[in-house]
Amino acid sequence: HPRIMIDENTVSSVQNILNTDPHAPKWFEHLKNETDKILTEAPSHYELPDGRRLLSVSRTVKERVRALMFIHLIEGGDQYVDRTWAEIEAVCNFQDWNPVHFLDTAEMTYAVAMSLDWLHHHWSNAQKETMQSAIIEKGLKPGLNVYNGNVGHRWDLNQNNWNQVCNGGLSMGALVIADQDPDLAKTILHNAIKSIPQPMRHYAPDGGGTEGVTYWDYGSRYNLLYLSSLESALGTDFGLSDIPGFKESGQYQMYISGTTRQSYNFADCGLQQMGTPMHFWMGKKFDMPQYSWFRYSELVGGHQHATVLDFLWFDVKGKTFDPATLDL
Repeated sequence: HPRIMIDENTVSSVQNILNTDPHAPKWFEHLKNETDKILTEAPSHYELPDGRRLLSVSRTVKERVRALMFIHLIEGGDQYVDRTWAEIEAVCNFQDWNPVHFLDTAEMTYAVAMSLDWLHHHWSNAQKETMQSAIIEKGLKPGLNVYNGNVGHRWDLNQNNWNQVCNGGLSMGALVIADQDPDLAKTILHNAIKSIPQPMRHYAPDGGGTEGVTYWDYGSRYNLLYLSSLESALGTDFGLSDIPGFKESGQYQMYISGTTRQSYNFADCGLQQMGTPMHFWMGKKFDMPQYSWFRYSELVGGHQHATVLDFLWFDVKGKTFDPATLDL
């Protein structure tokens, strides 16, 4: 540990960004100020605001713990560790993670797995056991029911963002508890690697997405979290990043947005500013600096605030790319 998304070189890499990029300290300061507000907020509690979904809670937990842990890793401070535990202890004691709407379960599995992994050396054995048990009982075993066909909604057979999010969240959980339950981890990872090419094939032939550019953000985000975790934990993504069209899909938001970078919001797609941290990851992974420029220029322009993922996936090549060289 850490083994999902980050490794032993991550902290020094981020500190180098902060020391060499003129804009990065301002981005970090904003992120830290927003994170400090979490310290005085109450931990999340179990609620289904619309009577069906826990998803808003899962996302709040994920955003909170990721930011808290990131600030701790870069600057230290026990208050961030303590507040992370308060959040995670609360959700580990939830009755379930609402597997009837499995996006909720997948995102919560990711949040708890990340917390167990990134601060592994801080936790007591009892805390580790609490998180491991919750990941297995509330995340992975309900996921196994889906892979085994014991539930009505087979998202593992879907060809949309559900497949990417659910396989991604479960796989990160499996990678973190692989030492404790290797057979379960192996089964989850095996099923996910077989399943996730189904939505990824829809990027072919030109990288376009079938659900619109904002859903490209959601599905692709978990796809990349998944691939980056496979690489950091196992040293390979099993060829998944080579699926035709995936490499080109970073162009989708670039070309389906207007001059102000607002999305062309057809179908079930929201109107929002384009540019995501995934563009940094894809720019570096595929040596396509135009992707990194797309994200970097958005952050420099102040249209969006840098996230933890921006710092983790930052690609310096985006600073010098000339967009005039792009095809119309």
